[in-house]
Amino acid sequence: FQVTVRLRLLVIGGVVVVVIAALVAGYFLTLPAPLTVTGSQANRPVPDITLTDQSGKPFVLSDLRGRVVVIYPFLTDCHELCPLTTAAFIRIQQAIAAAGLRDRVALLEVTVDPERDTPQRLAAYAKLASADWTMVTGSADNVAAFWKFFGVTAQKTPVESPAPIDWYTNRPETYDVSHTPALIFLDAQGHE
Repeated sequence: FQVTVRLRLLVIGGVVVVVIAALVAGYFLTLPAPLTVTGSQANRPVPDITLTDQSGKPFVLSDLRGRVVVIYPFLTDCHELCPLTTAAFIRIQQAIAAAGLRDRVALLEVTVDPERDTPQRLAAYAKLASADWTMVTGSADNVAAFWKFFGVTAQKTPVESPAPIDWYTNRPETYDVSHTPALIFLDAQGHE
């Protein structure tokens, strides 16, 4: 019972953080020119780097032009914050749908582990999580270039012993990926 209450509080807290971040981002997204905030530039156009969505189709950020986009770096083998964020995204997607804003707001999860996160694996993860938003992978070079633009870093790290079992392959995991936690907001014109 205590774990369930704690998990619910974490998910609710995550949703609150996303809403507050969206409000703050709304202020910055209305600025007329790039602005440097804590070392990062806001209100700059994002590059169109070709990636691949969970159905195996090519994907570029301009595919979502005209919508506000919330982007989260994740990996399907994460055992920490990523599943909680996916759970928060489920609640957020439900709220977006209930408000009739599906054509104005898009959620996007982009892997930091393109070696394991194939389109097939992303599709299985989306089905497992009942997620109906876009999940994206790509070549290691393109994924790295995508995240470099946003200042998100990722690196392989050793797994704990005993190694956790991979939910998709039922084999022990051989590595983990530590990465920068981030929520990135794009306005309808494709500016960060």
